[in-house]
Amino acid sequence: MLSNLSRLLTYLTGLLYTILGFLLFFLPEQFAPAFAWKVTPFMTMTIGGWCIGNAWLAWITARRWQWSVVYSALLYLWLFGVGELLVLFNFRDKLVLAHPIAWLYLLTLVVNAITAVVGFIDWIRIRPKLASSNREFSTAQSTATIAFVLFVGFLGLYGSNAQIGVPGTNGGIFPEVLGRTKFARRKRVYRRARVKRTRPPTPKPGPSIAVRPTSATSPPTWPSRSSSVSETSRAG
Repeated sequence: MLSNLSRLLTYLTGLLYTILGFLLFFLPEQFAPAFAWKVTPFMTMTIGGWCIGNAWLAWITARRWQWSVVYSALLYLWLFGVGELLVLFNFRDKLVLAHPIAWLYLLTLVVNAITAVVGFIDWIRIRPKLASSNREFSTAQSTATIAFVLFVGFLGLYGSNAQIGVPGTNGGIFPEVLGRTKFARRKRVYRRARVKRTRPPTPKPGPSIAVRPTSATSPPTWPSRSSSVSETSRAG
């Protein structure tokens, strides 16, 4: 089988997916606005669901750790991590890493990709045997598996190249309208928020108060003659 380092990384990948998955699945309303891009609570819950699935698959794979039994699950985990990390790299200038949940998502994918690289190097170096004592698939099982792979592959290719408004993006299949995420709009929102925090508060307008000039250039004001006479008579 592969090295102990590869097994440890698989356990670590499962742990990170467990934490991320439970946070996104059970608290979608809180983490949807703070995710790495604009997502709805339903989409956040969906991401949490497949994170929990990856966590279980990584844990059960590392626990069994027999190549002839877990090679297909390991291959899925490796391809998933590398593929998701390539997507993030392709849109790296559009990510919004303004919250710990977004950094946790990025860290999980990086660890997943490192696990894939280490595991692939181990496979080249060790070349574990693929012999299995389990009985082979029947013709019907093999046909159903191939059909499932082709169908899911078609959905992946279609979704990767679909434009806004084409069949399948208007809520007919997925329960929400799908479209390209508005990264630029989100950046403008965060930029305005940062400017607002650094800008001094503007004083609110209040009632105008007339202030008598008291500068040295203003001429002194003397009491009038009539007021002086009245004050003198009042004093007498």
